[in-house]
Amino acid sequence: MNVTQATSRRSGRVVRALAGLALISLALGVGLSGCSNNSSSSSSSSSSSSNMGWSAGVQVDTRSEALLSVSCASTSFCVAVDVPVSAISGPASARAIVYNGSAWSAPALVSPHTALLAVSCPTASFCAALGTGGRAFTYDGITWRAYEHVDEHGTIDAVSCATPRFCAAADDNGGVLTWNGRAWSAVRRLAPGVQMGGVSCPSTSFCMAVDLYGAFIFNGKSWSTLELLGNPTDPTTGEPVAVSCTSSSFCVAIGDSGGVFTFRNGTWSTEPSVDTYQGGSAQLFGVSCASPSFCLAIDQEAIQYLTFNGSTWTKPIQMTPPVPGGLQSVSCPSASFCVAVDTENHAFYWRA
Repeated sequence: MNVTQATSRRSGRVVRALAGLALISLALGVGLSGCSNNSSSSSSSSSSSSNMGWSAGVQVDTRSEALLSVSCASTSFCVAVDVPVSAISGPASARAIVYNGSAWSAPALVSPHTALLAVSCPTASFCAALGTGGRAFTYDGITWRAYEHVDEHGTIDAVSCATPRFCAAADDNGGVLTWNGRAWSAVRRLAPGVQMGGVSCPSTSFCMAVDLYGAFIFNGKSWSTLELLGNPTDPTTGEPVAVSCTSSSFCVAIGDSGGVFTFRNGTWSTEPSVDTYQGGSAQLFGVSCASPSFCLAIDQEAIQYLTFNGSTWTKPIQMTPPVPGGLQSVSCPSASFCVAVDTENHAFYWRA
């Protein structure tokens, strides 16, 4: 097991995000700090590169933080959240950066005592962001509002909002909680002690959550029992680490060893070794589906991506120009536009 595998989401996003940033940088041969120390009020979007629509990286945060999550409500509105390197050994100051379709805002302080690990924006006037310390935050397009102690026994590292009045979040201790537009529910432990890998809610009456062993479904009122997905020790699939759903009849979950699990009309199927690198399995880390005929998955370790056309996945494609840091998150509001972020504070744009 190499360095980045040891700090993957199977051990918890917080371990990877805070303690693992230095290890990732060593494995990739880059530093934790950005390429520039000059601050600015905004970062302009780069022009598209010739590599399947990916742009060169745009550094959207010039301070020494890492971008861990991004969510796009449309091609003209995205929010990325960060975690400061100081969080490795000291207090964290969480910040958010907003994209308006042409440029990123200056980083705005959300909380002086939290590392934000996940964000979801169903509209340009509502986002939910969560992270360490059991804290949650909502954004109304202008300001951030804090909700203290929504999860006393876990670190929330995944969130998905179907509307401004409904979100579901998952933590690193097998817990899930929901938002009703006014407050967060009590935490329900679906799998105590088990890391939840991700959650996706395409509607208020359907969510899919994955942990290291399988999937849980929310029907608008309650969560199902665990449905096993593959074998966590299978080197051709790995443990489910992220999920994206477009409706109650279509979801894609990815395994951290390169496998893909597809949910169609109530039934799961498994496709092993979709993501490979130099003859072996790689490390899928994020996935976003704009429709049942378009998904894009990113590989943190090999710095490559794959797309899905409704029936087949492409072979892994290396991202060029080179990505300075490890890919952390991807969001595709449409089949023609995606944004990915890395640990070196860069945003990358994919345009079909």
